[in-house]
Amino acid sequence: MSRSWTFETRTASEIVWKLLISPAGILTGEERDVEAKTGSLFAIDVQTGRVLWRGVRVEEPWWFDSERATAETLYVQSFRQPDLPEAKGITAFDLRTGVIRWQQPDFALLGTLPERVLV
Repeated sequence: MSRSWTFETRTASEIVWKLLISPAGILTGEERDVEAKTGSLFAIDVQTGRVLWRGVRVEEPWWFDSERATAETLYVQSFRQPDLPEAKGITAFDLRTGVIRWQQPDFALLGTLPERVLV
């Protein structure tokens, strides 16, 4: 079987850190620059390999985690302190555009249900 598409980081110091796939067939991930201690997000249409968006950053440049990808939204968790990975803060991104839908700095994401977010 031959591959349909590829995705490469932009620099040698970057790695693809974490991948999530949504029920809509959109692959999301984190690109992490391990030398600069910065990270950004991207999304790819799995069927075509087309990059939907890339280079989207959250407020904290390193201490964040992609938690869940639903059909419409990517949920990214922040942490209370950089050296203490206790969840605090949620940013919800539109899965197709990478635009922030909403942010809640005081809550932690527990899970998702159809049409609901548990915090």
